[in-house]
Amino acid sequence: MAYRNPRGGYSASMVGPRRGYPMMGADAALQAAADNGDPRAQALCDAMRGCGIPDWRNRQIAPGVQAPCDDLYPLPLQPLAGTPTFVSGGPTLITLTARPQKPFRGERPVSIVTRVGAGAAAIVPVIRGAIRVGTDPQAAQIADMPIEFLDRTSFGVRMVFAPAEPGIDINVDVQLVGPALGAGETITVFMAIWGSTWA
Repeated sequence: MAYRNPRGGYSASMVGPRRGYPMMGADAALQAAADNGDPRAQALCDAMRGCGIPDWRNRQIAPGVQAPCDDLYPLPLQPLAGTPTFVSGGPTLITLTARPQKPFRGERPVSIVTRVGAGAAAIVPVIRGAIRVGTDPQAAQIADMPIEFLDRTSFGVRMVFAPAEPGIDINVDVQLVGPALGAGETITVFMAIWGSTWA
């Protein structure tokens, strides 16, 4: 709760700890100046008392320096070569890959499949084997699985991937099952993995 200390000005509990977070860096210096009778610092503290300090400031260990924290990020997968589009007479297998630059643990794979042409509706893109983190398959059994099981509107498809250190490849081999694509028909596969990273 707010209170004025004997030297005048608001105590530290007005700014940081009143929201459950200690003050750090510039905030603590501002409060110290207010406690020492600086009217400008006091005015700023009064303003901060009204609006509070955003929670993300709790990660600031020095001005402009954030402490490591568990964050949630998307990891987009890109085709290893060419484009993510299957065409008539083109490759029959496309490898989607990602190489996280921070420690990453996937939780929610998401896919979007777009089709052009009437014949494409009868063709199913499948994940060959399993999603692989490095050499580790992320499946209880190695088998082909339609990638649209992981559609962006699916429910109950959260996973706990093996952790990937920076530089470890995450690969998904996608192959078409069904009749061949006709002239002018295409199937395009996009995929990303939502997960947590330590940064």
